[in-house]
Amino acid sequence: MKSQKSMRESFSSWLYIMGVFAVRETEAAHHSHEMFFTAVGTTKSLLDFTLVSFLDDVEIAFYNKKQQQFVIKEAWVSHALGADFIEDMQQKLKFNEIDYLWALQNWVKDDKRGEMPPEVTVSRYDDPDGNITLSCTARGFYPRSILLHWEKDEQLDVWGQESSSGILPNTDATFYLQITLKLQSRDTGTGYTCVVKHNELETPAVYPVPVKPTKVGLWYVALSIVAVITLLLSCALAFLIWKKRKRDFLAFLSQKSQ
Repeated sequence: MKSQKSMRESFSSWLYIMGVFAVRETEAAHHSHEMFFTAVGTTKSLLDFTLVSFLDDVEIAFYNKKQQQFVIKEAWVSHALGADFIEDMQQKLKFNEIDYLWALQNWVKDDKRGEMPPEVTVSRYDDPDGNITLSCTARGFYPRSILLHWEKDEQLDVWGQESSSGILPNTDATFYLQITLKLQSRDTGTGYTCVVKHNELETPAVYPVPVKPTKVGLWYVALSIVAVITLLLSCALAFLIWKKRKRDFLAFLSQKSQ
């Protein structure tokens, strides 16, 4: 897993990233004009940048980074545009290479910054009818790919009725996923774990399901209440005795001084 993480970071920093953009215009005479921009590069350099222009599905112009020339392939188009316009377009495309390199660099930087492991919580709900539902929630992870599944005593199987929210986007460009498991009747819900696999985790993470809280007997509750009441009464009685002794002592001092 660690080597896969290194390979992914290397890919983000060094290998090619490609974006294709298209612009379409329709003239009043029902002619279509399309321009396709392609940028290929890394975080350090723009390896290639091309433009291809089509008029009614016929290629009429071409530009690439290597030659840095805006080539008109149809003579009538060259005549219609004029040499000054063609030269001006060629200079603008050269400057556009810098803009595309900046875009590629920030694209990769933002993508790497967004890599985050999931925050996982596991809960258990016992309804009054005795049915048990387990829930495993992963929040704030990126990239999107993730795997959550249930195991019992380290065994993978179908233990009940499973459901999933599906991977949903958060407002901060991370993702969210929740899976639930409604256990079969007579299953006590012990021994279950939620196993999480994600690119940002070195190894699969295992989260145990909380144990069911033990029911406190009525006798224990009653005994606790009696103990608290007894303690309060003892404190009150001790306070009253202390107050009476203090009052008697002050009265004795008053008589002695007279």
